[in-house]
Amino acid sequence: MKVVNIETETFNRILRELRASGWTKVGDYDDADDYNDEGVVVLMKDGTNLRFEWSNWSAGTVIGPDALVREIRGRYLLRR
Repeated sequence: MKVVNIETETFNRILRELRASGWTKVGDYDDADDYNDEGVVVLMKDGTNLRFEWSNWSAGTVIGPDALVREIRGRYLLRR
């Protein structure tokens, strides 16, 4: 499942809060200052991966297991 069109500020907040709660970065570009036009961050916890994609054109996207993406969507009041 995925959620799209996440505003940049919210996207970065989700990444920060997940990392603070024990998710580990296993991909590149975890800092917004590193992004040029687009970037990808993959986080992992307990064998589960979440993929975060960001671009100037489509804002942020989170892709992962349905239940986890639903939880993120609800916690941060995101639309599909």
